[in-house]
Amino acid sequence: MTTDVPLSSQVPISDFRPRSFQEALKFCEFISKRELVPIAYRGKPADIFTAIQAGAEIGFSPIQSLQSLIVIQGRPSMYSDAMLALVQASDKMEWIKEWADGDVAYCESKRKGYPESYMIAFTQADAQRMGLDKKGGAWSAMPGRMRQHRARAFNLRDQYADVLRGMAITEELEDLGTAKATGHARLAREKGDAVLKRITQQQEPSQADVAGP
Repeated sequence: MTTDVPLSSQVPISDFRPRSFQEALKFCEFISKRELVPIAYRGKPADIFTAIQAGAEIGFSPIQSLQSLIVIQGRPSMYSDAMLALVQASDKMEWIKEWADGDVAYCESKRKGYPESYMIAFTQADAQRMGLDKKGGAWSAMPGRMRQHRARAFNLRDQYADVLRGMAITEELEDLGTAKATGHARLAREKGDAVLKRITQQQEPSQADVAGP
């Protein structure tokens, strides 16, 4: 006897969720070839399966998972808009306020049952310390909006960890990856300069110079 539910009209498409491992694999293979799926997941049914599983644990439907979750360096993350939607849907938030004052973004929220609200500020100085102001892209075109996303993400992660299950925002993990790669590149350049200097002085490169980062 099997518990598989064929991909057919037995289940209304609006209510469809894979109900067994075999059905999930068929579903992932099917949608991996569709344009609705983000480029990062196209042709990758195994990654789709992983994203759907991660999303199911925090209450996302399969399509919500693919639209909202991005895996970066093996860790699932979500966009801050999806993070806010998830917390609001949990009914644990009493209210949230977001505003900006110059180059400072604020996010304040009140969790139900907590005596006080909680506020986080994210400044342009914070962005500069993290090297975000040099990234280009959205940080150059919409710095205010990006600061607001960061303030929101830190607030929600601090206040609603039980809802988010430790999920980070996509932009944060991307920036951490960029910073790590930049650090390795800088170290490689420093080692290269040391080797060149020794060669110029007709010295043998040291073991520390030729060692990898």
